[in-house]
Amino acid sequence: MIQNQQTESPPIKSTVRYHAFISYAHEDYLLAEDLDRVLKGLKLVPLWDRLIRPGAAFTNEIRGMIASAHVLMALLTPNLRRF
Repeated sequence: MIQNQQTESPPIKSTVRYHAFISYAHEDYLLAEDLDRVLKGLKLVPLWDRLIRPGAAFTNEIRGMIASAHVLMALLTPNLRRF
């Protein structure tokens, strides 16, 4: 008699660090800082303009961050007036 044995797969451990781009109005800088801390606590890599080096091409840096992000975190507050 052959018994039906089910084997469980070992859990997959991911070494991928997910990137989250933070979009915010500059008036909400302190809120963006709070979100940065929360995302780091969740083991995500926050991407936002604070990481841009002085003298770097701002627009190109932002585009690169958005392109490499897995998640877009938009802080929608009354300070966001452009839309």
